[in-house]
Amino acid sequence: MLEFHLPEWVAVALSLIILVVVLRRFFWNPFLRILDARKEKIEQAGRDALEVAAQKDNLEKDIAKTTADLEQLTLETVKEARTLAGKEYDRIVEEGEGKARLIIDHAHAQAKREHETMLHNATEEILEAALAATGELLEANMSSERNEQLIRTFIAKRSASL
Repeated sequence: MLEFHLPEWVAVALSLIILVVVLRRFFWNPFLRILDARKEKIEQAGRDALEVAAQKDNLEKDIAKTTADLEQLTLETVKEARTLAGKEYDRIVEEGEGKARLIIDHAHAQAKREHETMLHNATEEILEAALAATGELLEANMSSERNEQLIRTFIAKRSASL
């Protein structure tokens, strides 16, 4: 049966105490340090993840602001370009109207000169015709019937030549 032997129990108890001290000294404490270090790394990773999430949120806000700024700048640029295009259009139209006025004025002046030249030439022809008719009337010293016949003949010749 089972007998109680104190020296054996003391040896077993001492062995267990030594085993616990050795395990605690060489295995348990290093194991706890490893667990603490791992716990610290996990907590640091969590803090880093929160920091990265905050940076991400800040970057998203910055991107949204930059996008809004770019849209505003684009609208301003388009507005400015339209204004400049309108001014350039007005300048070109005004320049074209000025050139058109010059061309029209030149054409009117040319037409007026040609009209005056034609009137001058016509007046000279009429004067020459009147002088020629007068000369013929004076040379012929004719009767009024002969005079009328001569005028009708002269007018018919002049009408045919025109």
